[in-house]
Order: sequence, then C-alpha cells, then structure tokens
Amino acid sequence: MRVAIRGRRTLGEVRAQLNQVLDRLESLGATHTQGANLYVNLYTEEGLQFVAVSGDGEEVEILEIPLSWRTQAEERRAAPTQASGNVVLFPRK
Repeated sequence: MRVAIRGRRTLGEVRAQLNQVLDRLESLGATHTQGANLYVNLYTEEGLQFVAVSGDGEEVEILEIPLSWRTQAEERRAAPTQASGNVVLFPRK
C-alpha cells in the first residue's frame, strides 16, 4: 500500500499526518505490517534542499529503526553499537 503526503510540510505536520494514516489503517481493520519504507524530500524553511549529515560529517542516506526496540534501561546496560537511540545511520556511498 502506498501512502502519499503531498506538499511542503514541517516534520511535526508530517508526524501528525502519519499518525492519521495509521489511525485510518486501523479503522480499516489492519493490525500489523511487515516492514515499511518512508521516503522524504528534505528542505529548509526557505525551500532549499537539506542534506542530513551525521556527527562524523557523512551524508546520511538511510535511517533504519532496528527490529527489536529496547527500553532506555536496556540501552544503558547494552554495549555501545552503531545505533544512535533507536536509529541506525547509514552514510551515503
């Protein structure tokens, strides 16, 4: 299923609209997914293209949410990984 959110929006507006989409899917009887992809075209408030850059200066192409989310307590006990919170950063090649 394709979900399209058109027009320039703030990330807060996109977040709210994605929640509306999920609410609508639940109202249609959907209860699970097996993966989902979200492609975003990032721009500044002035309409200039925005490039996301990681802390080490690499352009970020993919943000991946790991399959198993851990609680904050589990994160504190875990050994350091490539993950930053619940997001893994993949630099552009």
